[in-house]
This record gives sequence, structure tokens and C-alpha cells, in this order.
Amino acid sequence: MELLIKLNIYEIVIVSVMVSFVVEGIAFIWRGVSKRVLLPVVALAVTVLRIYPLESLKFDEPSAMILNFVFTISFAILFYKYGGSRLVKALTGSISDRVINTTKAKENEPFE
Repeated sequence: MELLIKLNIYEIVIVSVMVSFVVEGIAFIWRGVSKRVLLPVVALAVTVLRIYPLESLKFDEPSAMILNFVFTISFAILFYKYGGSRLVKALTGSISDRVINTTKAKENEPFE
């Protein structure tokens, strides 16, 4: 029970949102990449970058470190699967559509 109290839920939620944005961004740039492979890799990379350089790295409590690591990765993957991808597409979809529509409109206009 002590280990659950030591977890910072806000950091886990922020990492989950960040993973969703990174996965959708990479998938938008490289259309052929599989999200099934990309999601665990990005979740692992972002979690490692969050946990290890920060103060939460305490070797005197390895069970807390492992539990934090597992919770962060699992919550990031679950958040992406059950709403994170839709949230990111809704937020960034309108922006990317505007940019694409603007560039297409500029292509069709003659030079003056």
C-alpha cells in the first residue's frame, strides 16, 4: 500500500498523454509504420526518459521503482488504446487539415 501512495498519478497521466502525441506524430510522418509495434516502443522510451534521469530513481527501493515503471507503461498503453488516439486526432486533426487545405488552395492559385 505504501508503494501506491508514493506513485505520482499526475506524472503518469502526463506521460500517457505525451506517448499518445508522440505515437500519432510519428505515425503521421511515416505512414507505413505499424502502431502495434510503435506504441510499446514509444511508451518504453518515454517512461525510461521520465523515470531514470529524475529524482524518482532510488536504488534503495527497487520494488517501488519497478512498480512505477510497470504502472507508467501499462497506463500509457491503456490510455492510448482507449481514448488517447481519438483525443490526439481530434486536437491535431483540424490543424493538419487546415494546413493541407491551405497548401492545396495555394497550389491552385495562379502566380500574380
